Amino acid sequence: MNSQRTPHRRSLSPVDSARSSRAVAQTYLNTKDSPMSSNKTLRHGTMDFWMPEDNDVHEPSINTRFQPAKLMLPWTLPIPEVREIDAEQFQRRFNLDGQHPSLIRQNLVSAIKQFTEGVNGASLKVEKTYNLHALPRFIHTEFKSPDGINPTHLLAISNHAGKITFYPVHSIVMASNCGVMINLPPSPITHGMTPRTKSAADLAVQVLPLPFPDAFPTFYAYVYRKNLKELRDILVTQQLPTSLANAQYLPPGLLVTPGSEANADTQPTIKDRRTRIALNIYGVWAIARKLKFVDADFYKVVKECYDEVVAPLKIAAGYRRPSFSHDWLPPNTLASSPTSSSSDASTA
Repeated sequence: MNSQRTPHRRSLSPVDSARSSRAVAQTYLNTKDSPMSSNKTLRHGTMDFWMPEDNDVHEPSINTRFQPAKLMLPWTLPIPEVREIDAEQFQRRFNLDGQHPSLIRQNLVSAIKQFTEGVNGASLKVEKTYNLHALPRFIHTEFKSPDGINPTHLLAISNHAGKITFYPVHSIVMASNCGVMINLPPSPITHGMTPRTKSAADLAVQVLPLPFPDAFPTFYAYVYRKNLKELRDILVTQQLPTSLANAQYLPPGLLVTPGSEANADTQPTIKDRRTRIALNIYGVWAIARKLKFVDADFYKVVKECYDEVVAPLKIAAGYRRPSFSHDWLPPNTLASSPTSSSSDASTA
């Protein structure tokens, strides 16, 4: 391992030194007063990169206790092997006369407008601040779209600041697209567990832990719209087209628990726009992997966008792809790690 270090870098333990053997650039944490100052802003530099294995899904962590802080992102995003939804399990869940999940997905595309109108028309009345670990089983939901297909469940997703967002979804849409979403809990609207009307019903709440909760809206929109061009535009610009920004047919996911912005400053802000975009693209990819999303074209577009965004960062850092094939995990990952242990081998 090269023993030379740039003057700004703090001393690393032997384990950290081994882990940083693939690093090519540092992103530094600017804290004006103390290491625990509330003014946590990532500035200057680019990113460290690692070579991901097929099953690597990590959430880069930003350690605010020390200076500088590292932001670790992969060299590229592997295109995973897409495995079809379990047809037998799907049939037991929905009893659709033996129709294969792939056929259901094709049929759902023709009803995009009705599904998205139903989601956009869902409205919650939240009277108190919910704790993610003590959410009610059901939440009363009003439906304001006369032509939309009403959603069946609410996905409760919390970000690192404790902000909970409820995303209305249709169980058949999620189950036919995501391998881990088949077994959503029974919902009153589909099982007649509580009284319902055409304009209101109780929806089952499902807490969904995700590695990058802030990236979920992009993934959520694609699941319902299945528009690769829109996906590419959103990923590389991080801006919704005008029609989407107006939520015409976009699942908004704006049903936010009131009073949940109290801890909004607990996470650092990444100032570099390209780095933010790369991190969000990685987050969309990580969410899709975690939910076992079955769309090969989606993964290809996400990979292309990611490579396009990070290429200038690697060039600016003078980065050359190292020759190695060892498993390696970035330090302080928040998401669950693969069972393989990190390698202490140096780069070639």
